[in-house]
Amino acid sequence: LSIEHVIVDGGSIDGSAQIASEFSTVTVESKSDGGIYPAMIRGAEAASGKYLIFCNAGDALFGVEFVGQVIRQLKASDKHWGFGPIIEKTQRDSHAWIAVNAHSTQKSIIYRRSFVPFPSFVIEREFFFQIGGLSSKYQIAGDFEIICKAAIQTPPYIFKEPIAIFSAGGISYKRADLAWREEIEIRKSLLLQPLSISLMEWIRYSARFFRWKIGKLFDFIQNKVSPSSVSWRDKFV
Repeated sequence: LSIEHVIVDGGSIDGSAQIASEFSTVTVESKSDGGIYPAMIRGAEAASGKYLIFCNAGDALFGVEFVGQVIRQLKASDKHWGFGPIIEKTQRDSHAWIAVNAHSTQKSIIYRRSFVPFPSFVIEREFFFQIGGLSSKYQIAGDFEIICKAAIQTPPYIFKEPIAIFSAGGISYKRADLAWREEIEIRKSLLLQPLSISLMEWIRYSARFFRWKIGKLFDFIQNKVSPSSVSWRDKFV
C-alpha cells in the first residue's frame, strides 16, 4: 500500500511548517487559511491518491497495516466510502472504544442516531469531489456535512476495527452548542425540512444543550471538590 502524506500548516510560527515540509510527501504552502475546513480542502485538492483520510492535529492513525486493511476491504466492497470505530483519548487520560452501528442507514446517519467518527472516515477522492467536497461555510460541523452528502448518495462500508485514536477536547467539545446548531442547519439545507420538523429539531437541541450544561457544571464541581478522583464521566463509558 502506498500512502501519500499531505500536511497542511496554517501559517504557524512554532516550527510546524518546517516539520510539515520535511515529512509531507506533497508540498502545500504554509499560510493562514481561515479555519479547519479550508485547510482540509487545500489538502484534498493537493492529494493525488485514490482515497482520502483526514487526520487532525492531536489525532493519530494506527499505522500503514491498519489503514491498508480497511482500504482493501472498502475496495472489495465496491462502496465509495466507509467508517468504523475509534479509540478516544479522553481529557482524563483514559481511553475508550467508541463503537459504531453496524446497521447504519442514511436516515440514522443524517439524524445522528448512528455516530460516524470523522477520524475513521475514508472516502474515494473522486467521489468526494463529485458530491461537492467540504464546505468552508461551517466552523465546526463541516465534517458532518460531507458525511451526510455521502450518505445521501450511497450507503457506507462499515469497518470492524479502529484505525485512529481521537484526542478529545477540541473545538467540537468546547463549542458543542455551535456544532449542534450547525448540524440542524445542515439537515435543513440538505433535506429541505418542513417547519414542523425544524421546530422539533430546535426542541431537541434545547434539551441536549441543557444536559451539556449540567455535565459542565458537574465537571466544575468535581474539579473543585476532588480534582484527583476518577471522573464521573468515566463511569458511563
